[in-house]
Amino acid sequence: MLFSGKLSFRARVMMVIVAFAALALIFLSGIGAALYEFIHSLGLLGIVLMGAFYTFGLTTPTAFLILLKSMANGNYLLIALVASVTATFVDTILFILVKEQLEKGVAEIMREIRRRIGRHALMFPVMGFILFGSPLPDELALASMEISDIRPARIAAIIFSAKFLVLVLTFTAVQAA
Repeated sequence: MLFSGKLSFRARVMMVIVAFAALALIFLSGIGAALYEFIHSLGLLGIVLMGAFYTFGLTTPTAFLILLKSMANGNYLLIALVASVTATFVDTILFILVKEQLEKGVAEIMREIRRRIGRHALMFPVMGFILFGSPLPDELALASMEISDIRPARIAAIIFSAKFLVLVLTFTAVQAA
């Protein structure tokens, strides 16, 4: 997990910015289209792979875009369901494996966020739920919800709900535009 290591807050933010910049270059260069075609050729297995990559900090933005494009060319609810279940499974496993490290990282991130923007009790859990489904690293969601000390079944339910809802709502918003 991106935010469970010993990197400074600034270095972590820079890694996320670099990931988004790389994503833009990938899609502007045409590599993104080739990647999408390859994933699309794998069918449901490709959706499972993108669901798994929807959990890792630096691959989340790419997976998110490929999933949205796949949803436009197939059964969007099935694709969102499969990707969300896969992402939830992988995220929950990662959460269990790095829980102790993550607790330290979450505390550090929240100290920094609260120092920068203040304390707004209701804003952080709502922001965390949205972040779980967004193309940003899930560690930000855990940090903002302050739920590193939670049972795996509960975190899995939160992750699934957030990822599924954000995928479906983003897809329907893009289709409506």
